[in-house]
Amino acid sequence: MSIYKITAYLQKWNIKEVHSENRLLDNLFGRYQVDFVETVNYNCVGCEGACDLCEQCVTYSYGYNVTLLTQSEPGDPSGSVGEYNGGSGGSSSNNNDNQDECPEGQVKSPETGNCVPIEQACPDTDKTYNENTERCECIGSNKIQNSAGKCVENPCRYINLQIQNPNYTQQSNELEGKTGLKKETGYKQNKDGSQVPLNDTNNGHSLDIPVNTNTVGYMHTHLNDFLTGKIDPKTGDEELKKPIKIFSPADILKFLQIVKNSKYNGVPTHLVYGTVIASTGNYTLRFTGNPDDIIGLGSANSYRADYKKYFEEDYKNNKEKAFLHFLKDKIGINGINLYRIRDNGDIEKKIIKENGRVKTSNCE
Repeated sequence: MSIYKITAYLQKWNIKEVHSENRLLDNLFGRYQVDFVETVNYNCVGCEGACDLCEQCVTYSYGYNVTLLTQSEPGDPSGSVGEYNGGSGGSSSNNNDNQDECPEGQVKSPETGNCVPIEQACPDTDKTYNENTERCECIGSNKIQNSAGKCVENPCRYINLQIQNPNYTQQSNELEGKTGLKKETGYKQNKDGSQVPLNDTNNGHSLDIPVNTNTVGYMHTHLNDFLTGKIDPKTGDEELKKPIKIFSPADILKFLQIVKNSKYNGVPTHLVYGTVIASTGNYTLRFTGNPDDIIGLGSANSYRADYKKYFEEDYKNNKEKAFLHFLKDKIGINGINLYRIRDNGDIEKKIIKENGRVKTSNCE
């Protein structure tokens, strides 16, 4: 049996410091003994008049020793006493910097907080413990942790592979030359890699994206501002159409539909994509969440008013910020990731920080 002694000091009824070993104060088990000591010092030197026991003249110190009796630690049959001395009451210094250290050969599990052998530090079999960062990290350079702490394929890798695929880049380059038209154009990709042209609807202002068990993803244009040829009855001027050059509610819902289908059609979820080609930048969506969470969504029309408000009022002139807040507040599905593909091939991930601003990080 080992005996651990924990010493704590108090001054004027307030605990100043507690010294302990092996976090025993967090788990008061077994038998313990308390020795209480009270010390009163009269500091009347220099006081004018009678010493009236005021704070200036009197210092109270209260101390106690707690001895815990616990089972012996492995490899410690001696049952020796371990004690931390805290110095004089009320002015002790903390010499217990190592109170949270684990026994030799063990580490504190980032998942549970308990001391365990290093090979048991990460309960998930697809993670390993990194002694430098003291974190459980996904095994393999192409894996990342999603918002739920699960290891998933890194979208950056697959976006990078995609934009180097000649079949994809040929269609992408073609669409980049069509953003100045007055109707959208695009392609749907099938499992065999073929790109199928999409049919326009709503007088060319949108596209029909048929989703079936063969669908992997889509890409299409969002147009530059253009004159419609119609007269605005309020101004008498020709109507100017200003498309939003990032994903619409309909685009988001189509992407999520393809993601949800991937659970049943043999398409790996990390390969599913939705891409918008625009003169101000190309954006792509990838999913790292759980497809089973894609429930409770409305129709594209049901989001139209909120979507317009985010882009024209709440976050005007910042389409990335407006889009990410819309995703978070109105769509509410964890795991939808936004990336921007720059003209030089650099890939940037866009997220909302806690302060509501957009954080950009480069894919590596």
